[in-house]
Amino acid sequence: MPFGIFYAQNRKTDKPVRTDNEGGRKEPLPSPPQPEQKVQRTFNICLIARTQQHAVEFLCSMNENINRSTGRRGISWYCPDSAAMSRLSAQRQKFNMFFRTFSSDDWVYGEESETKSAYTFELSPSGVQTRSIQIVIQVYSGERAAIPVSYDALWFLADAAALLPGRAEGDAYSSRLRELLLQLPAWDEKNPRPVCLILSQFEGTESDNGLWRTRSEDVMKSIGWRRVFSGTPNKGTRPVVLAAQIYGGLRFDRLDDAGRPVLRLSSTSKTYSPSGCHIPLLYSLQTRMAGGANDFFADVMEGGMFGMILGCYEEQYSNPSWKPEFLEREKMHKIS
Repeated sequence: MPFGIFYAQNRKTDKPVRTDNEGGRKEPLPSPPQPEQKVQRTFNICLIARTQQHAVEFLCSMNENINRSTGRRGISWYCPDSAAMSRLSAQRQKFNMFFRTFSSDDWVYGEESETKSAYTFELSPSGVQTRSIQIVIQVYSGERAAIPVSYDALWFLADAAALLPGRAEGDAYSSRLRELLLQLPAWDEKNPRPVCLILSQFEGTESDNGLWRTRSEDVMKSIGWRRVFSGTPNKGTRPVVLAAQIYGGLRFDRLDDAGRPVLRLSSTSKTYSPSGCHIPLLYSLQTRMAGGANDFFADVMEGGMFGMILGCYEEQYSNPSWKPEFLEREKMHKIS
């Protein structure tokens, strides 16, 4: 089963011919070796976030994490879209400046007119120009964001307002996430479309530095978000819950008058060091392969994409067999 769209590129060229001294036409010269066709698959992701800014922050940190993790495992990751790359680079510079100057300003989310955007990335074996997976991420934001008809993976980006019942009560975006989780289609073993509820901006305390680095135990044990999302998914839809530290040094401070999270620089860590933002992508790709899609890189790199993903899990969680948790109507449990 393919990830999504499958296509190949090929260019047609005229064969050169051999001529005699008088310019007469003779037999064609042997054709030079033709470059191997580029074969590419497209993986379509729908990302739903409160604001476009929050989505850009997450994608910037995802780009940072996956570049660092996959680069050591024979995988190239890049963004061929210059406009998208410029936006992500600008976001990274904003992070760096904020941390470098030890800013005491609030990290805020302003009003936005844009409610939809798209980002394209490519994943390919290092040194192999003929095989790649195109990752297309469509971002929908706002309280009216809806689930599209077609996608290969669906991500819900929760923020600090959704992590405690007291804050989530009356928050339109948190309510929208609950509504969308109720609308999920039943799980199809032959065509699995993974759904990830991504927790970000989670609480920290000064005693534990307010940061989540390589393991998600502290976040996943929290009962706050469980109460907020308790009973939301229908049986058999199989969404999972993941934690992503987007900033590495920003902590939730309060909600503003419009109900948007306000963050401040942590007193114990003042560096931009995201963690785990690449896990939703790796899990989504792994789930598609487990559902019948072949390992697209198996014949061009040792271990294939599957081996690369397990290596990333081992680095992140010290366990290559790591599995996320299902968000179920009645209870939470590990994937068997």
